[in-house]
Parts: sequence; structure tokens; C-alpha cells
Amino acid sequence: MKNSKQDESPSKAGVAKAAGVIVKFVAKEFLWVFVILLVGIPLAFVFVYVIEAYSSHGIKAELSGLSDKLPLIFVAYVYSVLGVYFTRMVVSAINTMIKG
Repeated sequence: MKNSKQDESPSKAGVAKAAGVIVKFVAKEFLWVFVILLVGIPLAFVFVYVIEAYSSHGIKAELSGLSDKLPLIFVAYVYSVLGVYFTRMVVSAINTMIKG
């Protein structure tokens, strides 16, 4: 007769290993999101500086019309964060395709 502890230990070990992989993945993604949020700040300032310094009055008026209630820096920050995160996901997908 088999011991029930022996039957359960491989499945418990598998669940523990899977939980460890998930925790590691979540921690890695959290750090990436944190880094991306920090990288978005200078990118937004650069974007706003370029718009303010080199664009015509018509483009400035059009951009301010698009974001009546939000400042341009906030809109630039959102676009910067989304752009960096999208780029990170594309690079990750390419690496996965190359490895796999």
C-alpha cells in the first residue's frame, strides 16, 4: 500500500515551483513598470521642450485644443510611458521568438 504523503509531494512540489515562477514574474513586471514610469518623466519633458521650442504656433494651438483640461506635460507623459512599455513588449516578444 502506498503512502498518501508520497503521492501528494510531487504535486505540492510542482505547485510550489509554479508559485515561485509566478511570484518572480510579477516581481519582474513590477520593476519594469516602475522603471518605465521613471523613464517616462524625462521623455515627456523632452517631448514638451521640442514642441515648445521648434513647432509653429498652429501646432501649439492644435495640441492645446486636443487637451483642454489636461496639461501638455501630462499627455506627453502618458504617451511616453505607453510608448516605452509597448517597445519593451515588442522586444520581449522578439526575444521569445528567437529563443523558442
